[in-house]
Amino acid sequence: MKIVRLEETQKFENSKLCIATEYAFGDKDIDIATAEINGKYQKKIIALILK
Repeated sequence: MKIVRLEETQKFENSKLCIATEYAFGDKDIDIATAEINGKYQKKIIALILK
């Protein structure tokens, strides 16, 4: 088992409401990420119907 410490992670800020943290194991087959979403992520809801 490999332990990834918090200081070894990478943070990505998709918006001010969504922050993702990537835990890279150095394995080509698997990495793990968590996303923290505060509030409503989408400010606009758009529906598109294609016929």
